[in-house]
Amino acid sequence: VVHSLVTFRANLPVGAGSIWHLARGTGWEALAQRADMAVVILVVIAVNAWLVTRPGGLTGARLYAALALTAAAFALLAKTVWPYYLFEVYVFTVVWSAGRRPARRLALVAPPAAVAALGLWAEVGVTPGFADGLVRAHDVVSFAALGAGIVAVAWTAGAPQWAPADRG
Repeated sequence: VVHSLVTFRANLPVGAGSIWHLARGTGWEALAQRADMAVVILVVIAVNAWLVTRPGGLTGARLYAALALTAAAFALLAKTVWPYYLFEVYVFTVVWSAGRRPARRLALVAPPAAVAALGLWAEVGVTPGFADGLVRAHDVVSFAALGAGIVAVAWTAGAPQWAPADRG
């Protein structure tokens, strides 16, 4: 795991599909080249620590949200993002969403549908032949959309949890 996520990754180039792609050709490229996983780990620790400290602690529903958010942090901040990276995000988002008891059905299907749409959108960023400016714009939009999704899921999962004893 260390070889795959740390030492081997340091040899991979900064590629498309990631916000780090904007660093290509700048002084930030060396940081993206070597430290993308350190940034991912810091974000994962921060988001999961925040979820654990919410009232009620780490419930089963929050555990699946934490897994979805952990997978999403990798897709958000890895130096190269391939569309299949979003599959794990999708699976954990479906499980988390299905375990919730939202007031509206849209709240049940919207998170998985958004991840599926991001997976299709990610195909655009890795399709050969697009101009560099278009790929960079794609990377910014992808980062903003996935980042907003991460915030929305974290906020929703961090809300007070329904418990059977609360029904009176």
